[in-house]
Amino acid sequence: MKRACIKIRLFRAASGKTQEKFAQDMGSDASSLAQWELGIHAPAPEQIERATEAAGLTLEWVDEVLDSIERDERKRLRPGQGIEDIRTVLGETADASAGELVQRLLSLPPQLSPPRHEDRFQAREQLPRLAKLTPTERAAVVRLGRDYHAWALCIEAGEASTEATSRSMEEATLLAQMADEFAALVEGQAGWPEAVTSHAVAYRANALRCPGKLKEARAAFDEAKRLARSGSDPYGVLDPGRLFDLEASLCRAERRFKPALKLLDDAVAVGRCPARALIKKGFTLEVMGDYETAVQTLLRAEPHVLREGCSRLSYMWRYNLAINLTHLGHFQAATEHLPIVRELASERGDAIELIRILGLEGRIHVGLGRPAAARFYLEQAAGQFEANERWYDVALARQELAGLLLDEGRTAEVKALTPALAAAFEAEGVHLEALKALRLFQEAVDREQATADLARRVLRFLFRARHDPALRYA
Repeated sequence: MKRACIKIRLFRAASGKTQEKFAQDMGSDASSLAQWELGIHAPAPEQIERATEAAGLTLEWVDEVLDSIERDERKRLRPGQGIEDIRTVLGETADASAGELVQRLLSLPPQLSPPRHEDRFQAREQLPRLAKLTPTERAAVVRLGRDYHAWALCIEAGEASTEATSRSMEEATLLAQMADEFAALVEGQAGWPEAVTSHAVAYRANALRCPGKLKEARAAFDEAKRLARSGSDPYGVLDPGRLFDLEASLCRAERRFKPALKLLDDAVAVGRCPARALIKKGFTLEVMGDYETAVQTLLRAEPHVLREGCSRLSYMWRYNLAINLTHLGHFQAATEHLPIVRELASERGDAIELIRILGLEGRIHVGLGRPAAARFYLEQAAGQFEANERWYDVALARQELAGLLLDEGRTAEVKALTPALAAAFEAEGVHLEALKALRLFQEAVDREQATADLARRVLRFLFRARHDPALRYA
């Protein structure tokens, strides 16, 4: 039977409609629909499109289901055997009703082979395709396709969510929701589903933390820890340090720095990714204003980063190290990381990261006494951040520019630089202490009493206050 005919049968079966009703919704007749379902004639592409609309599903859904079944069937064929059509899995008779066809699909045993680390590589390739489907479609594909592993999809969706937080909270939230969906499909011996679900809930907590929903994030993380205590990983495929470093990020946001550092030390000790935990520890120390220890911690991470060979970790390590070096005034040392940081960000295709590198380069040129180059890069960064409505980043770039201009006595240009910035901050809900610092600086500019030293004191505060809203501006 032709694949197009099977698609028609699957769409009608999934819709739960009679042939007469489905044909009517397709704008066709029941006789033609019956011939398509029996494989007597093949439907045209536009008729399949109408079937998708009548069923409320997508072509991607049916292709994922049929592709996964064909892949599974190939694994079970003897060498030299071919696949005439998909009836070997759907049933031997071409006249099976659509309802019977779907029942046969649903009766296939679920994938219960022991989880393996390799499952995650497969899940990583499958995730972008599954992201195009609805939650119901995703569940059907994973349930019916025997080369899908719900546990691995859960972890990969969660990890993708943590990466997305730097560029789009909407994307990060959707991916965290997908991790929850996949966790609900996990089957296995007692304790295993709970262990996987604990990670899904932790990823959800992380997606709540990033936009500042700390109470909801803490409640979710408490649930994740409860599940982790009742769960188990008999297969040894989950990272025992991941919950530690995710909770450490939440503790940092809650200004509970001592517990955050302790959790990160635990993640380094027992986790599979010490590089990530050490980078996070360096960042926590940066937020605390302890730049010297932050640099020492990041240098400890170097052999782990090189060994793991992950481009994202390499980018995070080099960028954070360069930023902390600038805080310490080691601008030449920071320069050494710029080419690789830029290359890594370009390879990853993250537009926001590339803009941040413009700001970093401008900051380095300021420190090296190159005002013309510094102004060029900082203006580029401020303009592109503004286009992306990333107002805090706009403030950092413009505040750096203000110090540069005040060094040269160009007070009039500073007055024109940030007249509407505080209002934009207020509209975006930026915390009061950052607003206070900016307004005090603006008042000093208006009175022509602002100095380059004041501009840089405010800049240092803004760097720390970004991730520590409770920090007070003196």
